[in-house]
Amino acid sequence: MLDFPNLAAAAAVPEAAAKPGPEGDWLNPAFHFPAGGGFDLESAINRLVLMALKATKHNVTAAARLLGVTRDYVRYRLEEKGLARALEAEAPEQSPGIPAPRK
Repeated sequence: MLDFPNLAAAAAVPEAAAKPGPEGDWLNPAFHFPAGGGFDLESAINRLVLMALKATKHNVTAAARLLGVTRDYVRYRLEEKGLARALEAEAPEQSPGIPAPRK
């Protein structure tokens, strides 16, 4: 089960979430779901996790804090969803702290 506490906080204040602006609203208001489906939530989550890891120079704890999830959730994404391999493929010399996937 996915649990994003920061999203629950935004839902508690609908007027703040409804106003697009530079502070607190990260979703582009021009975003529209593709016609006929085709939106892949799993890929979107993986992309956010990768962006957080890059923003924190691959610091798993800091990336988890940035996303508002647990460190274990980020490690799960790295190990079980193959994100560690994606990071290593981009810049293997820059990711010594990323755990190798379990075999």
